[in-house]
Amino acid sequence: MDDLIDVFNEDDTRRGRMLVAVGHRMPWAIGVIAALEVPYYLQAENPLFGLVQLATVVPVLIGIFHISFARLCIRCLSQIPRDGAQRAVRHGWLLRLYHRQLGLKAWLILLVVMAATPVVLAAVGLPRWLGVPVDVYWYAWLMSLWVHHRLRLWCPGCDDGDGGWIEEPSPDPSRVHVR
Repeated sequence: MDDLIDVFNEDDTRRGRMLVAVGHRMPWAIGVIAALEVPYYLQAENPLFGLVQLATVVPVLIGIFHISFARLCIRCLSQIPRDGAQRAVRHGWLLRLYHRQLGLKAWLILLVVMAATPVVLAAVGLPRWLGVPVDVYWYAWLMSLWVHHRLRLWCPGCDDGDGGWIEEPSPDPSRVHVR
């Protein structure tokens, strides 16, 4: 696992710069994947759609690894908004969604629901578009990763709900060498 983390923190190598560049395409890849879901739900099957979706999964995975394992890169730092507190309030639902989906139990439930929905719909003979809410939740959670990465300094769900402020213990002031 340490090797994986190190790969995403190699700022001076070509591979590290490529991973950062691809990882920062994650929101666009999510949009492409979501747009290609429309023909699937309309029963218009084309193998090209599946190939494009498969290809766009790579930047999404690299983006998840970049957000999860890499320290803030220069590009991420430049994308931290100046009005972060206001954006955290505006995007509060995405920040709550991000924190709600953390943990093994939440992940297992989501993966089971995502895997079972198309199978159940096909077995019962219901239209595919009834699975849209599951995909909307999945794409919203992916975007919540991206938003949380930018707004974590102001996230009310981080650090026990204190607004994202990091409290570090500090020693009591000393009277030594004070006039």
